[in-house]
Amino acid sequence: MGDAGFKIETVEERGLTVLKMQGQRLEITQRESFGEACDRLLAAETEKIVIDLSDLDRIFSLFIGSLVDMHVRAERSGKHLSVIASEAVRESLGRMGLEKTMDIIAAEGQG
Repeated sequence: MGDAGFKIETVEERGLTVLKMQGQRLEITQRESFGEACDRLLAAETEKIVIDLSDLDRIFSLFIGSLVDMHVRAERSGKHLSVIASEAVRESLGRMGLEKTMDIIAAEGQG
């Protein structure tokens, strides 16, 4: 699957900076653009930053590693990172035990 139909955007809303993924899955070809977007997120002036994965139906381990790295980098820079995730992505993150260390929030309507 290529990049068609997938979009990464950063928006500021209600005192938060949100990195929003729009599309069903992050592919390996999007690794660089995801990394650059994460760097921009960390550079934001807000203390609370969010990665919104609510549209994704799965996440590859490469990106789970990137989320862990983002969490560590955010803590070191005095920021709080939250991840909004679909049920499928929350299950993947939960299998890795990340709900114990990261702020993982259920996507709206996914309880």
